[in-house]
Amino acid sequence: RLSFGYQLLNASHSSVFSMTSLRGYANFLDKLGFPLPLVAAFLSANTEFFGGLLMIVGWQTRLAGTLLAVNFALA
Repeated sequence: RLSFGYQLLNASHSSVFSMTSLRGYANFLDKLGFPLPLVAAFLSANTEFFGGLLMIVGWQTRLAGTLLAVNFALA
């Protein structure tokens, strides 16, 4: 749980705290044909970041795991 949470935080922190990185992610999603790519990028990055944080802390891990599974299934 700790390792998984750390990997999620490490992979998503730049998209959460940098608008430039988030726009790059949105452009990638746009090329893949996702509708509303900026909204999808925002939701995906925040789900990964806060889901990873919840996994590390150990609070609401079932909810976090479910949201992360949906996020990964759509990706």
